Amino acid sequence: MLHCAAAFACWWYNSYIPSPFICSTNNSLNAQTKAINQTPAVSRPEIGVADAWVRDGMTKAEADAVIAEIVSGAEAIEVSISLLERRLADALAINVAVDVPPPFGLLQVVETLGLGQLHSESISPLVLVESLIADLPSARTDTVAAQAAHRTSVSWEQKFETLASWFEAGEAVEKLLQPLRTRKRRIEAVSVQLLPTRRKFWAERCAWMAATLKEGAAEGDDTWCDFALVARDLVGQRPLAEIPLAARIAAATLEAFEQR
Repeated sequence: MLHCAAAFACWWYNSYIPSPFICSTNNSLNAQTKAINQTPAVSRPEIGVADAWVRDGMTKAEADAVIAEIVSGAEAIEVSISLLERRLADALAINVAVDVPPPFGLLQVVETLGLGQLHSESISPLVLVESLIADLPSARTDTVAAQAAHRTSVSWEQKFETLASWFEAGEAVEKLLQPLRTRKRRIEAVSVQLLPTRRKFWAERCAWMAATLKEGAAEGDDTWCDFALVARDLVGQRPLAEIPLAARIAAATLEAFEQR
């Protein structure tokens, strides 16, 4: 008996480099069916669901090969259908907010994966974080733990290639940095003028990263919790000067600007 395999490719972290997430279901197809549907849906953080499609007529071997290719080309993590539904609900809320309708192909994706009825539901990063860490003891989530998470965040870029795409870009960055001539002034401008207005955006990136990593975390791997605590501080009152990730984003923003 064949099973349905589906790929969900989602720009969760930034608009520039995709990070695919592979979702598999155990929905059995008819025993006489000879093909597997390959089903991606693409979401961008400031657009919502941008694209979605189903590839028909694939054998299981072909579907596995496509998934393997995706995994080898970018960081991919297997997630549950429940997380997929939650993430899509949040992405659809962005579609509504920016008045951009989701693609028609999303309905076919939903049917192929056997998802429940989708609706738009914005999830704030703080609510998401609190739901992730709710069952942890206070020693794992207090200010001491948060400070440790910030120290650990310095090495995230070596562990997760996705973070290479964590930078600001676009017209606002061009207008801000173009008149400035020194690296010091440009870094300061990004850190003091731009990033304070983008705290929620980056908190969302960290919160969804935490939710994703938590699903596949091995026992004793608290990386997901570190992302959650950094997200909480980004959306909270901790000064950006005390958040190493903010400094990394500022430096990456300048690098991207200079290499454009």
